[in-house]
Amino acid sequence: MTERLTPPMLEMAELHRNRLRFHMPGHKGKPLPYPLAIDCDLTEIPGTDDLYHPGGAIDRAQAAAAKSAHAGRSIMLTNGSTAGVLTMIMYAAPKGSALLLSRNAHRSAGNACALAGVEPVYVDRQDSHGGLTPTSPSEWIEAMRGRPDAKAALVTSPDYYGMVTPLAGIAAEARRSGMRLLVDQAHGAHWNWWDEPPCAGLSGADMWVQSAHKTLPAPGQTAWLHMKAGEDAERARCILARIQTSSPSYLFMTALDCARAWMDERGTRALERLKDMIPVRWPDGIVDPRSGERDPTRIVLDVAGRGRTGFEAQRRLSELGVDIELADERRIVLIASVADEPGDFDRLTDALNKL
Repeated sequence: MTERLTPPMLEMAELHRNRLRFHMPGHKGKPLPYPLAIDCDLTEIPGTDDLYHPGGAIDRAQAAAAKSAHAGRSIMLTNGSTAGVLTMIMYAAPKGSALLLSRNAHRSAGNACALAGVEPVYVDRQDSHGGLTPTSPSEWIEAMRGRPDAKAALVTSPDYYGMVTPLAGIAAEARRSGMRLLVDQAHGAHWNWWDEPPCAGLSGADMWVQSAHKTLPAPGQTAWLHMKAGEDAERARCILARIQTSSPSYLFMTALDCARAWMDERGTRALERLKDMIPVRWPDGIVDPRSGERDPTRIVLDVAGRGRTGFEAQRRLSELGVDIELADERRIVLIASVADEPGDFDRLTDALNKL
């Protein structure tokens, strides 16, 4: 009798089934709060619409997403915010022009500059902030006035550590300078359902991306590209079609629409509940080192007081069944989402006590 072998990917998923997830995707491996069946996995046939030429259900879903994000138009992305960042830069910065960006920009921004023949101009010094202080609006404004030849500026807010860059003043200077303000808000898709910090759509951005899969109950690779009213959505779709798959997943697009609908109905309450669940005090020797405006759902902890580096803490937590998003020399970063429950934070605190 032939032994039946478990496919490696299913074996990996089984090994992670009972682990505590403080990393993306935002569903945390728990059942999605909406129906998502395999019969949603369609393709471009009569009656199913077309992402690159929408006129039916996809068009209506994108209009609903735009309303939630305070945007003029929105486009669903099935290859993550990476596809959106590439599209924004190719849309806003012609070949041979300059793009202002900070050192914490996602690697897709550098790839976009290479592909599009755009000069990246870094606003801050490489070692200027140590990771926890975002580039200030005054630095952005100074850079815009110093490089009037730049066609666009790309701001990352929030960043990986949940730090916020106030956008209103930067947006005003961009308008004065004739530049487009692009915002990588991949880590802030949930911001559409609260008032503070404000989402990019309420802060004057021209184009911005948000990754549903990072903080919402949505599967990996699901994201949106948003733009203000007056931007050319058809041109953006043409650019997107060059760099994203020609067979965008209908399963992912359905998940995006369902996650948006669920957040429209329950998201604000779910986020308030999440903020109330996150501990305000941590075990002795563990502190949140951040100051200034930040995302209250992003957990950043300095573990140096426990005599460990962030990397050592990450390994120890993994041994205790807790997986986190990121570690550096002295800190660990955890992603909390609306899928978390009070017991998850109890398990986390217990594990941190054992460091």
